[in-house]
Amino acid sequence: MQEHLQSVIDELKDIVENHPFHAFALLAIVIEVLGKSINSHTDWQHFERNGFDFNNALTKYQSLKKYSTLKVSLYDTLRCGMAHAFLPKEGIKLVPDKNDFSNDTIGCKELYEDIVIAWSDLKKGVITPDKDMSKNVIKIIGPTTGVTNTDKSQIV
Repeated sequence: MQEHLQSVIDELKDIVENHPFHAFALLAIVIEVLGKSINSHTDWQHFERNGFDFNNALTKYQSLKKYSTLKVSLYDTLRCGMAHAFLPKEGIKLVPDKNDFSNDTIGCKELYEDIVIAWSDLKKGVITPDKDMSKNVIKIIGPTTGVTNTDKSQIV
């Protein structure tokens, strides 16, 4: 699991650089996964906890705490907006580079950098996860860009 997430985060750099608007959807997912990584529930696909997991990441990881100070819920405006309509909901602006919270603006590159720091903190034990990041929980064929499969021999 840890190698898979590291690969995803590494590959996101190219998307952040070249397709920042698209990257926001993926970055929102990574924030949610970071939240799932510090919770004790065992189902990574447990959709009823998505908002809790996302918001928990914003409050537990030092590099992400600043996003919880926005006037709007980043879960609702960014994560749900991008996941359900590929557009942020009203209340935030998305730009390629840096944050400007005084104008409710999220910068893709800065958000990515903050996620990389949070991921590093998780791996270093700064955030003590209840999750076993080495556990095989995601079924993958081939590299991380492959398709999923139910064949248990193909588990990452």
